[in-house]
Amino acid sequence: MEGLLWLTLIATGLLLKSPHSTCECFQRVDLVFVLDSSTSVGNENFGKMLDFVKNFLQATNIDGGEVRVGIATYSTEARIEFNLKDYTNKNDLLKAVNNISWQYGSTNTADALLLMHDTMFKAVNGDRADVPNICIVVADGLSNINYGRTIPEADAARKKGIHIYAVGVGLHDLSEVDGIANKPSSRNVFSVNNFDELEILNIAIFESTCAGECFQRVDLVFVLDSSTSVGHKNFGKMLDFVINFLQATNIDGGEVRVGIATYSTGARIEFNLKDYTNKNDLLKAVDNISWQYGSTNTADALLLMHDTMFTAVNGDRADVPNICIVVADGLSNINYGRTIPEADAARKKGIHIYAVGVGLHDLSEVNGIANKPSSRNAFSVNNFDELEGLNNTIFESVCAVTTVATPTTTLSFYGFEKVDLVFILDSSTSVSRSDFHKMLKFCKDFLKKFDIDSGSVRVGILSYSTEVHDHFFLNAYDTSTDMFNAIDKISWIFGSTNTADAIRDMREKYFSFANGDRWDARNIAVILTDGVSNINANRLQDEARQAKNEGIHIYAIGIGLSDVTELNQIASVPASENTFIVNNFDELKDLDERIFGSLFPISSPRPTRTTTTITTRKPSTAKPNKLNIYTFVEDVLLSRPRPKPTTTITITMMPTSTSKLNEPYR
Repeated sequence: MEGLLWLTLIATGLLLKSPHSTCECFQRVDLVFVLDSSTSVGNENFGKMLDFVKNFLQATNIDGGEVRVGIATYSTEARIEFNLKDYTNKNDLLKAVNNISWQYGSTNTADALLLMHDTMFKAVNGDRADVPNICIVVADGLSNINYGRTIPEADAARKKGIHIYAVGVGLHDLSEVDGIANKPSSRNVFSVNNFDELEILNIAIFESTCAGECFQRVDLVFVLDSSTSVGHKNFGKMLDFVINFLQATNIDGGEVRVGIATYSTGARIEFNLKDYTNKNDLLKAVDNISWQYGSTNTADALLLMHDTMFTAVNGDRADVPNICIVVADGLSNINYGRTIPEADAARKKGIHIYAVGVGLHDLSEVNGIANKPSSRNAFSVNNFDELEGLNNTIFESVCAVTTVATPTTTLSFYGFEKVDLVFILDSSTSVSRSDFHKMLKFCKDFLKKFDIDSGSVRVGILSYSTEVHDHFFLNAYDTSTDMFNAIDKISWIFGSTNTADAIRDMREKYFSFANGDRWDARNIAVILTDGVSNINANRLQDEARQAKNEGIHIYAIGIGLSDVTELNQIASVPASENTFIVNNFDELKDLDERIFGSLFPISSPRPTRTTTTITTRKPSTAKPNKLNIYTFVEDVLLSRPRPKPTTTITITMMPTSTSKLNEPYR
């Protein structure tokens, strides 16, 4: 993987694109790298680590004073190479990085983390009080000195508000790296096989660090369940969730206004949108909200939100998106017949509602409260402790619906959004070599209908028999010619039928940041099989369910099967629309049109004109279900102020580079 993508992250409101340069992160941030310099790294690989840092910093605004950088290294001991205050010129900074020398020794990660949070992120060393603190740790091994203190030191850093990203190089055991990084580890831990792969990782982490603050203008109201079932302790965790969420909003600059309502037997306003213009004062006000036990009157809370709080007299701005986040741990038991109608009334006023259900087995009411599709606007956690890992996910969702971009060149991709597509091919003995080649031909014929070269579609392929065989990941090929040549080289590897492991690897390995999965692309898997599992069959249904729960849409193709029970369990619901049966491998050639039509059910052409462009970044749940682009844009438009009857809105897709780069989204 080589080359840099001209990142077009206008959707985050944080990056600007120049046709002659890489993008630059204009966000204010104090950034410290903590680099492993132990013996196992070696001098050559340490140089690659420094190259990773330099490439990363090329895209930061050092000279303008927006970004400050410090670096610590560690082996047997930890040492500061330079502090945040030391360099204000990018060229001087890059020279300083280049001059850092490898110091071999043991692996004392704990002292490095202590040095980072206790010394480097200090005002005397250049830390700024009003700027986010971010740390990136790069390690190739587990701690072998003070290892009992490693994760506690990371926890101590987090308590000070330092956000930690961790990169593991060549590690089989990621438990320590997961413990060092912020939660959820799926978005804050990056794993590569070797130091050469760091080259493709810097953009992934760069985007993560740049996404730290939402600068879009938004009026935001929280509606919090304060009923008896919540309890005093859990209500405090709910307030912590709100406080953590608001840490990343631009209150002081006037971009974001916040109001909060709570409800139990009745509903009450804790404070309105107009009440606080200073973040510290706002956070103190949140912390002072008291738990009011009682029944669950969600309907009156929603009425209060849309009928009173989102009004001009209470601080609502006419030209700013209105967003509401509802957090509930139970179903309504007062006025429950009005709950969803009140949510509908809010939506008719252009208020976009996200709903979080805590410990709920029945999500029907939460799904009814949230905007459609509920798969992107309703969030479920098992308990209040899990709210901690959810705020970044919802924060990105809120930022996504508040962004307006300037007009861009229209890219036609059948009128739909990007797709990350993985084929799972049965390579068992019953298939035979000639039939396996027919399977490969089906893949190529199917892919000829997509615009691979534009970057709209990424493709990965794995096959399975007794074991799972990786052929290529989503970020392996960005031209159809190279991809089709790679498909032609895939070999039939006969054996038993281990479908469960194939679906597991599809979910865990293929739909991962490191291997090219993008946050703003639909995740689609197409499995082709001619038989029933005879290895790990007891795990198959659970593996398929887990993949679907993470938002991966599965189409299942059965060839010559008389019993389709297992196939229906694999496919997304309803199975009747996502399962396809053919009598033999020759009939595959007639199937690609049917599946393509199911993927993209175009009912009529949509005219495109060139007036105003709305470009958005989708919410990043663990794996959101991603519907067609028209449904998605409808949600976005509903979240914005209602346009005048004469307003013309044009939907255009962003052009993308064909660079071989593993970026999470573009």
